[in-house]
Amino acid sequence: MKKTKNKKIMKNKIAQVWVETVIYTLIGLVIIGILLALVMPQIEKMKDRAVLKQTIDAFDLIDKKINDVEQSVGSIGKVDFKLSKGTFLIDGNINKLIYTLENTRLEFSEVGSSINEGNLIIETEKHGSRFNVKITRNYTSSLDLLFENLDQSKLIQPGPSPYKIYMENKGQFAIDTLTRIDFTIG
Repeated sequence: MKKTKNKKIMKNKIAQVWVETVIYTLIGLVIIGILLALVMPQIEKMKDRAVLKQTIDAFDLIDKKINDVEQSVGSIGKVDFKLSKGTFLIDGNINKLIYTLENTRLEFSEVGSSINEGNLIIETEKHGSRFNVKITRNYTSSLDLLFENLDQSKLIQPGPSPYKIYMENKGQFAIDTLTRIDFTIG
């Protein structure tokens, strides 16, 4: 009788150990899930901030290359442009370069106001519970931007490898007109 009772007690203890193991494992998984839910948005914001800083640096590089090309007719410059997130618009219609990062948790600047950083204009717009950040370089009063020799736009989407952006000085169309800079993607 005593042996049977001891076996039952041992089985109950083993079962209790397994139940406790499962409960503690579930509690651990819930805690990890909660931590991830709290930390992931912050990590996403940090990544988006890094993307925007890299984009500002890339704009500066493109701007310097345009200034070099602008010096003499026929000059050609090339910039390798890595676009991992957002879109980049070469807008020959309005002579602007525009980068847009949509649907981010990052409020990069004050919503609704423009910030000038060098030659760049940075704007953050509220979009539901998230934000759209736009970085613009305006050449309207200084250059006539073209894409493939036309006043047209080209929207560049994110890609795995860098884009080769070529800029060529096509000179002035007529006296007292803006210098034409033609963009092509290689």
